[in-house]
Amino acid sequence: MLERFRYAKPGPTLHKLMSIFAWLAAIAWLYFTLINHAFIARILTGQTDLLDLILGLPLILSLAVVIYAMAYWAAKLVIIFWKPHWLAFPDDHYDEYWPDPNAPAPDETDASEQQSSNPSNKSPKK
Repeated sequence: MLERFRYAKPGPTLHKLMSIFAWLAAIAWLYFTLINHAFIARILTGQTDLLDLILGLPLILSLAVVIYAMAYWAAKLVIIFWKPHWLAFPDDHYDEYWPDPNAPAPDETDASEQQSSNPSNKSPKK
């Protein structure tokens, strides 16, 4: 599952749709916090404390980035579960964390190389 999540690449159209979904989630968050809770109105009328401006506004803006990422990744997970054929996977998507199951074990290749390069293993000529 993690391998699919890490290496799956959406096509251009699917990426645009996932990005639009994530942008809508981030904009909804900003609307909810800034407009619906009247944070902007309180800033403009001077009713906010300095602490609200120093801590609150950067927190609201940074959480918008977090909401964007969460919505994009949630959309990617939904697609992995229900429509994995919409995603493209690279041919060699294995690395040090996910070794290639078809590759020979490192001990086997080292042993065969040592036997072929070691002259003492060769049979003597008669």
